[in-house]
Amino acid sequence: MKNKTKHPVKTAAELDRQADLHLAFQYGQDSITDINPLRVKLDFYDKFGGDIEAEAEYDKGVKLEIAKKEAKIKNKSNLS
Repeated sequence: MKNKTKHPVKTAAELDRQADLHLAFQYGQDSITDINPLRVKLDFYDKFGGDIEAEAEYDKGVKLEIAKKEAKIKNKSNLS
């Protein structure tokens, strides 16, 4: 059976890596929103310490959550 999609089929290893990078992104988000951000960061480094690509995804998650908080504050101040 032919692959009818235009996207190449990913291997299990590629899917695992994609899932890991998504998890790293979520760790970044959680480091801003969680009640214990230090614990989140330590958990991240336990799992991904030294993984430059995962650290970049973590940073993207942090930046997204900071931007969300800033937008929320800006919206509140515009309503006043």
